[in-house]
Amino acid sequence: MLHLNLGGGVDRMENNPFVIWGLIAELPVAPKFRVVGEIDGENTKGRSADTSALIGFIWNPPLHNVSIDAGIRRGISRAASNWMFTTGLTFGF
Repeated sequence: MLHLNLGGGVDRMENNPFVIWGLIAELPVAPKFRVVGEIDGENTKGRSADTSALIGFIWNPPLHNVSIDAGIRRGISRAASNWMFTTGLTFGF
């Protein structure tokens, strides 16, 4: 499955417009387990672009409507953090 996310807004501190984007790919490797890859970025007028890549997973345990995810993110551009680790817990209702 592929996702393309696009968005934008205005920076509250300096009133500069910005664009955010992301391209995400999910690959099911087991009935309740998916490997995820993502490239995303943010570009604010007057600032360097913040671009990074992530590899991670999404697991749907036997609990009803719950997802657990984790990933490691590496900055591609100079404005991005070098390394980040992310985790998440999602409840569906």
